[in-house]
Amino acid sequence: MAYMTAVAPVPWWPPPPELAHAGLLVASSPAGYPEPQTLPFLFAPLPPPPPAGCPLLPPPAPIVIQLQPHPSLLAEVDHRRSSSLVQFLKDEGAVLSPEDENKREKVIRELKKIVMHWANAVAYEQSVPQGLATATVLTYGSYTLGAHGPESDIDLLCLGPCIATLQYHFFVVLRQILQGRPEVSEVHTVEKAKVPLMRFRFTGIAVDLTYAQLPVIDALKAINTFSPQLLQKIDTRSWRSLSGVRVNEQIVQLVPNAEKFQTLLRCIKLWARKRGLHCHYLGFFAGIHLAILAAYVCRKFPDASVSGLFAVFFQTFAHWPWQVPVSLHDELTTCLHSEGRLMPIVMPCTPPEFCASTVTKGSLKKIREELTRGYVLTRSIQISVCTIIWK
Repeated sequence: MAYMTAVAPVPWWPPPPELAHAGLLVASSPAGYPEPQTLPFLFAPLPPPPPAGCPLLPPPAPIVIQLQPHPSLLAEVDHRRSSSLVQFLKDEGAVLSPEDENKREKVIRELKKIVMHWANAVAYEQSVPQGLATATVLTYGSYTLGAHGPESDIDLLCLGPCIATLQYHFFVVLRQILQGRPEVSEVHTVEKAKVPLMRFRFTGIAVDLTYAQLPVIDALKAINTFSPQLLQKIDTRSWRSLSGVRVNEQIVQLVPNAEKFQTLLRCIKLWARKRGLHCHYLGFFAGIHLAILAAYVCRKFPDASVSGLFAVFFQTFAHWPWQVPVSLHDELTTCLHSEGRLMPIVMPCTPPEFCASTVTKGSLKKIREELTRGYVLTRSIQISVCTIIWK
């Protein structure tokens, strides 16, 4: 039992009888000082002194009582942490304003008109009756997944008819059409990439435009089917260009709650940027890696809150045995390509493939260190989850 010592040099044992009965501890003052007020602490009567000659026993060990927080308290803390995460994303500019969203939608609408005009020009050049040849654009990447921000580019796939070739009609004819538009600037081509593309700015917004040549004349009608027979006739480069669209469609269908997934993916992307991990060219995460990891957590914990999903993300992948691929499908799959063996992440498409990866042993070590750091911090109920992203 703990005792409070008087502030003046008054013998603490034995106490005056009147104090022992009252249970009050009174401090007396040296001469010349006013008598202090009685301290407002109540104690049980003091125990009798030990008999003479009895050895003094050591004080008992302290009793540690572990208190479990009430479920309602945990729910309130979880709700506040989720709200703070959403607000933090807005404060950091990771969420687009309605005006910016409308601006991007207008860019996509205009590019659909441009590629349709381009298909008509190609048909006229090859003496194909007007109106038969069509083309369109499809979105993929962060825009389709709903996790794009103000600095995000728009990933677009141009689907063209069988009469429009990649090397000439896409990289020459369509490029000339784009360069003739006043809204378009900084056009350049990346023809030798694994997935060839054109990069440009449309009303200031960065656009990455890839191309898939379909084995039909009416590309606009074909996108409503994408039958296996049609896909089997597509060349290798067009197949690779289509993979982004097909993977994104699968992710959107597999996640149980789109809004939670989008918020989680925004949080993870912001965390990766702040911690220096969101750069595919330096051996770290690409956008598709983070999207699949976020979707994996959402599928495993469909009822968790955003804050809970963010914590589970670190808990899951800080301890992940990276010789085991991360897959959104429960069954084991045999991937066609051996890319990304150090951090194998399987794209949810048929046939399954590993995500392209440039991860090295050094960058993987850094990734694991940051995941472990996030796991340690998210275990504390007293630490704001925004701290994991920012500091």
